[in-house]
Amino acid sequence: MKKTVQTTSKWHRKDTPIQKMSDKILRLGLDIFHHYYIMVS
Repeated sequence: MKKTVQTTSKWHRKDTPIQKMSDKILRLGLDIFHHYYIMVS
């Protein structure tokens, strides 16, 4: 049981940088969409 808990904690640690990257990509996408919307209108 202890081994499974350690693996899950490791996966959670690996998940944090991926979440940060996805957040950055989402923010960049929103910025580009907003800029494009202003250019069109």
